[in-house]
Amino acid sequence: MAIKGIVAPQGKHGPLRTERRAGLCLVITAALVGIVTQSASTEESPQADASNPAIPLYEQPPYDLIYLNAANDNAVLKVTPLPFPDRKTPSPLPRSGFLEVELFDRPGERFRAAWPQIVRIQLFEEILVEEAGRRIDQRDFAAAWDYVEYLHANYPRVQGLDALRQRFWFEEAVALIEQEQFDRAYGDLRNLFAENREYPGWSEAAGRAVDGLVDRYWKRSEYAAARQVVDGLAALLSEHPVVAKRREQFRAEAASLLAEAEDALRRGDFRTADLSARRMMAVWPQLPGAADCLRRVQTAYPRLRVGVTLATGDLDPASLTDGSARRNGRLTARCWAEWSGIGPEGGIYTTPFHTMRLEDLGRRLVFSMTASNRDAVRLSPGKSDLAELLWAMGSSNDERFFLPWAGLAEELTTGPSGELVVRLRRPHVRPEVFLRYPVTSRWVTAAEPRPIASARSGGLEGDSAALTQDGDADLSGRLHVIGPYVRDPAPTADSGQAVAAFVANEDYGERPPGRPAEIDEVTFARGRDALAALRRGDLDAVDRINPWERGLVEGQADAEVRKYAAPLVHMLIPNLSRPLPANRDFRRGLLLGTNRERILRMLLDGRSEDGCRVISGPFPMGTKRADPLGYAYDDGIEPRPYQPAAALALLQVAAAQARDLARKQGQPVPDAGTIALRFPPHEIAREACREIARQWRLLGLEVRLNEAPPRDSTPASDAWDVMYVEAAMWEPAGDAFRLFSLPMFDGRLSHYVMLSLLRVTEAADWPELSARLRALHRAVHDDVAVLPLYQLEDFFVIRKGIEAVPPRPAVLYQDVESWRVVPKQ
Repeated sequence: MAIKGIVAPQGKHGPLRTERRAGLCLVITAALVGIVTQSASTEESPQADASNPAIPLYEQPPYDLIYLNAANDNAVLKVTPLPFPDRKTPSPLPRSGFLEVELFDRPGERFRAAWPQIVRIQLFEEILVEEAGRRIDQRDFAAAWDYVEYLHANYPRVQGLDALRQRFWFEEAVALIEQEQFDRAYGDLRNLFAENREYPGWSEAAGRAVDGLVDRYWKRSEYAAARQVVDGLAALLSEHPVVAKRREQFRAEAASLLAEAEDALRRGDFRTADLSARRMMAVWPQLPGAADCLRRVQTAYPRLRVGVTLATGDLDPASLTDGSARRNGRLTARCWAEWSGIGPEGGIYTTPFHTMRLEDLGRRLVFSMTASNRDAVRLSPGKSDLAELLWAMGSSNDERFFLPWAGLAEELTTGPSGELVVRLRRPHVRPEVFLRYPVTSRWVTAAEPRPIASARSGGLEGDSAALTQDGDADLSGRLHVIGPYVRDPAPTADSGQAVAAFVANEDYGERPPGRPAEIDEVTFARGRDALAALRRGDLDAVDRINPWERGLVEGQADAEVRKYAAPLVHMLIPNLSRPLPANRDFRRGLLLGTNRERILRMLLDGRSEDGCRVISGPFPMGTKRADPLGYAYDDGIEPRPYQPAAALALLQVAAAQARDLARKQGQPVPDAGTIALRFPPHEIAREACREIARQWRLLGLEVRLNEAPPRDSTPASDAWDVMYVEAAMWEPAGDAFRLFSLPMFDGRLSHYVMLSLLRVTEAADWPELSARLRALHRAVHDDVAVLPLYQLEDFFVIRKGIEAVPPRPAVLYQDVESWRVVPKQ
């Protein structure tokens, strides 16, 4: 049987042969008929003809289909793409003449098909449209969208593409609504509306999606987000019934919250009034009287709510390794000298209760108490309190003993005008570094004592006291911490989050109008949850933004993202009381096996940030060329590269050394294949340590991650081998000693590092100090006393309308006693 639509030249039929001359076609015999009819019998649908069903059609070689009439047994010819102008099939099909084709399976051979025998031609792009529709029918929306994107990129003018895209958006939206993925469904419906606002069923589907979204946001108290969704629907269809229904819900809820706020304000319950007023403004700020109510609440009781991810622990404003202790410590205590920024030579310091001057070519320190502050602060320190501290730092029997000060101070006396005078054995470039202790007093200047706080020497970091607060009213003979706020001892909770409340200290001077009467810290498990609370108006600030989440708040109209004054130095501190971390080869192996650049890029979400870079030592390198902050950093020491092969060899050598030493000492052989990595309880350290653990496991180590509880930033324990630390090494002239006074270093540093550290105390001027600190950098680098990772700049976000916040503070609450809350209008 022959196919009548394909003919030989001059009407002859004979054996199958190929003519290579241009313009000639082939004779089709029964053999070819068999090929074509066999193809047609299996090609009832285009996709069935795909050579590999696992490969999408658009990734396979393109072809067109020619459908023949019943006289040719309804055969379907698979041919190479036809060269029609603009890829448009003639319409109607010609009724005479021939169409020259090339069979897909026989490339290079040309045939002629009679136009009268052709009933339909389906181009490749039309096949793709049909296949995409089939995928939509099967609810395989991911595969269907791949077809739609391919058609847009390669065949944008194919017939039916617009209808296909609109059908995709609607059908996927309906399926997503059934799966309660309302946000994605609403996005599809908005895309559909932009192209065809009359699409059948759009209004009903949009109403269901918006209802689902609003209910979800409402349950999470994300009222602003719920309003935005309804406003978005109103912008498309202002008369949509869901718009009216939901706006009435918002108005009713806001009216109820307004009544609660007014009632609480009358009763003097300012916390409830503030919370109700905030939620009222988030639900429906257009409510008559809402803005006035919020203004009156914030005027009567300025209250700030700050989101934190590291819960309140110790209250130590000078902590080296605990960010929450520095943050909260500044609320509840002042230091004799507070580092507040970077100066041309060392740090800039604030001394709230005294002045200090150098005399006799730097050999005499003269301290005078500031009278204005003593008159204003009820629990005010005197020169005897400062003298007690200076004496304690030089006494080896006191927990506040500080070796550099003991070697520097020679004599403590009183001057002719009552000032304190310290005679020094040699000049010191920055004596303020010795005074970063919380201010405490044993005396009360007013007649009526009022319990505020007590201080205890913590001993965790060698040069700073860990602070707690109690309610003991017996003030005589005790140390009393002096700060602008005191912690409310009653625990509170808000929407499931723990809240630490700090109220203004009445004994810390008169509170001027606008100064926060209360600061509440709300703890969140994730930084993104805190940022969401800020966006919906529940918070006024977030103390630390994860670097990969900065984009969530940048550009927010009512808030500012600001940078802290100096970066933190991230490092791994080895527990030198353990046999393997005490081995220098083991420490070097760990450092060479850590891809620090990769970890830093991960934390920065692939971005490059000035001031965020891998470092070679324990000191900050600054954020720009010739940065004064980097006076202790030796730029000539390059960070060790990532060398996993060398790391593996060093770890094996260290393991053998540890086994031999244990046998000689009669000790148990340490497990060289297991390492405990400890880290503080917040997201940056958590994510970094997960990546470090992944890299170390590639070296054959079993890594146990150990998240430290709050109040335990630098424990002296045998339960861990290496600890991830974020150190505030802002003044290396003093912080170097604080770092190596941590419990895990106690008496275990090499002589090389100890000698370099002690030589720092002998520096008499800035060039000499810088040189000796850089020599210490070299010693720490050679000995791998710590494993430096990178320095990372930190950011916070704060609502506009809070005035007198420094543009780049050292800690969030720097100058908090000067803040002023401007009520929202």
